[in-house]
Amino acid sequence: MLKISSEEIFHKSDVGGVALVLDEQDVAPAAAQMLASVRAARPDATIGGILVEQALTDGIEFIVGSQRDPRWGPFTLVGLGGIWAETIRDNVVIAGGADRTEIREALGRLRCAPILKGGRGEAPLDVEALIDVIELLSGLMRSTPEITGIEVNPLLVRAQGEGSWRWTR
Repeated sequence: MLKISSEEIFHKSDVGGVALVLDEQDVAPAAAQMLASVRAARPDATIGGILVEQALTDGIEFIVGSQRDPRWGPFTLVGLGGIWAETIRDNVVIAGGADRTEIREALGRLRCAPILKGGRGEAPLDVEALIDVIELLSGLMRSTPEITGIEVNPLLVRAQGEGSWRWTR
């Protein structure tokens, strides 16, 4: 997988800044096409390079983002991620000090909660790994006051027992 590296481009796929499932011989041409597409769409953006990563293709994309509110302290937003984060807006807000039971209950309030349990022949997702990531980001926000916000989008939540993204139990 290739992804354009630019802090100024939030929706990288909208400007041709993502290429998935490439064979080795396709990487260089895909990178050249990506740079051309991104420069045409966003000539003003600073491009730091192109990230080359292994693409995981099995799972459901979630967003997990933590922020620090001056009045309420740290909180975490969780919901469907990737292109669905802004399209469907299915998310819940979890208080910074929530325990695993409270996090699990919050996930149950998502409209997509049935997907977490599996359905229509699909395996249940690794909810425990998703909770691990939520706890990790929440703990990081509580222990590091210099961080005002952090987001993982998309976080690929895989089948039960297979972890999420690069996070495995």
